[in-house]
Amino acid sequence: LGLFPYNMFLVNAGKRGGAFIMDNGSQTYYDAVTFELRRRFSKGLLVQSSYTFGKALGNTYASSSAAFDQPSDLRDPKRRKGLAPFDITQGFKTNFIYELPVGKGQLLAGDAPGWLNTIVGGWSVNGNIRIQTGSPFNMGNVQLVGMTQKQLQKQVGIYKEADGFVYVFPQAIRDNTFRANTVSITAAGPTYVNGAPTGAYIAPAGAGNCAQAATGGCGLANLILKGPHFSRSDLSLVKKIKLTERANIEFRGEFLNAFNQINFLIGAAGNDVNGLGGLNTTAFGRITAAYQDLSTTNDPGGRLIQLVARLNF
Repeated sequence: LGLFPYNMFLVNAGKRGGAFIMDNGSQTYYDAVTFELRRRFSKGLLVQSSYTFGKALGNTYASSSAAFDQPSDLRDPKRRKGLAPFDITQGFKTNFIYELPVGKGQLLAGDAPGWLNTIVGGWSVNGNIRIQTGSPFNMGNVQLVGMTQKQLQKQVGIYKEADGFVYVFPQAIRDNTFRANTVSITAAGPTYVNGAPTGAYIAPAGAGNCAQAATGGCGLANLILKGPHFSRSDLSLVKKIKLTERANIEFRGEFLNAFNQINFLIGAAGNDVNGLGGLNTTAFGRITAAYQDLSTTNDPGGRLIQLVARLNF
């Protein structure tokens, strides 16, 4: 450090152990618009639906918890500004109850005798449906070669490969990213251990002999991408049998994730911030987790069928 003047902008110049800063400079931003449609229960049908279009931003999110509240550059605290880990750009939700118009007093079989009404009457279909864009994940301080962030986002998907694993990027991007990030430094300079990358790929921040004074000086401070979309339908078939004027017995078949849709996740659902990482491994881009909720509902994520009997009085 003695080679530099002490008035140079360098935190704790000449001091051992470095320095850190803690302040209240963290900022989040959220803007959204929501459209809602409601049909009150009438003629056996109730529907509630909503659509939200929004954007959540933050300026301190990193790919690991250790850097969660640290600005990457004191000269420009907003350099790290990007999508917040809880950002969901678009979300559609609906729930409904539909009592089938069959049985005594209904449109169909309205004059059915008691024994027949016990069989065909009192049926209803209920449901909760959710469809939304994927959650963000952070690739960190990297460079993009041969493509823009928007073009890379369009490549995000579910790629089932011959090795039996599922990946978030196509093989060409994964292979060339692996090559770009496996470099050996020798006296002659850097050498690509697994061959030189070609086409479009994700390169380290220092690629092309770029020397950044602060995170984000070369490429992107945080490359934020959206994971695969989420969709889920929970449906139930209900049968009520009237016992008295004030009591009935109810049988329900509940189908959680009725269509057995697997919702792949980047990282883990319990993390505040997820990162893909592993740019220099052959497993780069591999998806190893899917939605599940074992904390309260014992929901493994796949289709779950529950049979319920209940006495209402």
